[in-house]
Amino acid sequence: MKKKNNTIANAASPHPIISLTDFVDFVAKTGRPKMTLVKQVKQRPEYDPKEDFWRRLRSAIVDYHKSGSTDKTVLGGALDGVTHKPKESAYPAAIKGYQKFLGRKAISWYQPPTKAWTSGDLTIRVNPELGLVINGEHHLVKLYFKADAMTKTKADVIILLMREAIPNLRPGTKFALLDVQRAKLFAHDSPSQDLLPLLQGEAANFATIWASIPDLPARSGLSNAA
Repeated sequence: MKKKNNTIANAASPHPIISLTDFVDFVAKTGRPKMTLVKQVKQRPEYDPKEDFWRRLRSAIVDYHKSGSTDKTVLGGALDGVTHKPKESAYPAAIKGYQKFLGRKAISWYQPPTKAWTSGDLTIRVNPELGLVINGEHHLVKLYFKADAMTKTKADVIILLMREAIPNLRPGTKFALLDVQRAKLFAHDSPSQDLLPLLQGEAANFATIWASIPDLPARSGLSNAA
């Protein structure tokens, strides 16, 4: 499914609709960088799959599990035909990390739900890429590919927002974030809600900053459909 870019997705509404990644990055910043990030998100150009650095590998991982394959080497196919030097450099470590995560686990696929978390005037898309039964336990998994290690603080925020957005699941389902390059899985079936008031405050802060930033001039040929 094609992603909606933030500018177009928000054009029909005064209320921002953003990605989970953008919100977590906002929460992690302090001071003026918060305003800079909101401006970047609001004025981001239309989504182009060719500019989505990890799209090929993300799709390869989803297809691997959907097919029921147990041959981990097929993930290397994400590099087939790639001539983009940064991808040639970055993909092998991520592929190796995901293969290490798979290990000897018994894993099967189920379709993950796509939901949203709304607080005040801000809506955050919550789209876990994977629904996996790992050694008999159901997991909803968000993938993190970046070279910088995922911190527990950020992981806690992501897992809590997944739980708030997608509450009615099979009992015992674990909400999870996988740091792909390090094969490190953060998972919890009942994350603490202690951070929720903080996140609600950050959502209000984001929406306030968003409203203060002028819209870019309308560009011809772009649809306003959400």
